[in-house]
This record gives sequence, C-alpha cells and structure tokens, in this order.
Amino acid sequence: MTCPKCGANLPDESVFCAQCGYSLSGEGQTGNNTQPPPVYGEPQPIPPQYSYDAQQNNNIKSINGTTYLVFAILATVLCCLPFGIPAIVYATKIDKAQALGDLLGAQSAAKKSKMWSIIAAVSAVVVFVLYIVIMAALGFSLAESGMYGGNF
Repeated sequence: MTCPKCGANLPDESVFCAQCGYSLSGEGQTGNNTQPPPVYGEPQPIPPQYSYDAQQNNNIKSINGTTYLVFAILATVLCCLPFGIPAIVYATKIDKAQALGDLLGAQSAAKKSKMWSIIAAVSAVVVFVLYIVIMAALGFSLAESGMYGGNF
C-alpha cells in the first residue's frame, strides 16, 4: 500500500502512514486528519502540568554562572564570610537550573547571588569606614588627653 499524501510504502494493514501520520482509513478524511494512536516505544508527550513551557524561555537569556560564582567567592574571602556563603550557594544553583531547562530558576538564583555578594561587599565597606572613624576618634581623644605622648 502507498500513502496518498507522501507516497511512502506501507504494510497493507496500516491505518496511519508511519512517515506523515495521514489517516489511511476511509472514515474521518474530511480534511480534518486525526493523529495516529501512540505506538509502544515512541516518546509520548509530557502532560502540561509536568512540562516546562518553552514559550516562557523565549525572552529569558542564559546566565553565566561562573561569573556570579567568582564574585561570590571574592565577596566571601575578601569582604564578609557570613554574607558571602549564601552568595556562593545561589551561584552554584545557576548552572544546574539552566542544565535542567529552568531558566526562570537560574535567573532567580543569579539575582539572589548578586544580592548577597553586594550585601557582603557593602557590609565590608561599612565595617572598614566605622573602623577608620573609631580609630580616628580614639587617636584624637588620646592626643588631647596627653596619653599619646605627642605635642599637637
């Protein structure tokens, strides 16, 4: 038997064309061609409640998780350990989420990693400024009291 739509050679008992899916039975050929029933071994479509909508990914760019990880590690080592650790944790989630196709999750992890890196850097700057102010105040108070030993 030959498919009237694509011309593929088919077994005589075929109901659908294996090449194009055209219905070979006489019923239902009013231009509204139904899909063939699923055959064992072929991949089945994932139900909508379990699939990730690919349309959502059209406007989302992929993220370089390595860049966020480098900033997180630098913020942890050079700035503030307690605030840098969450930045590293979220930065490591970026590549895993992208590999699974969860671009929204990767974007969220990148946003949180960036936030924690910034918090770590800002907290280090604040502590440094406070240290300078306290040391300057302490130095001036010691100099005025005469305990410093210098004549100003």
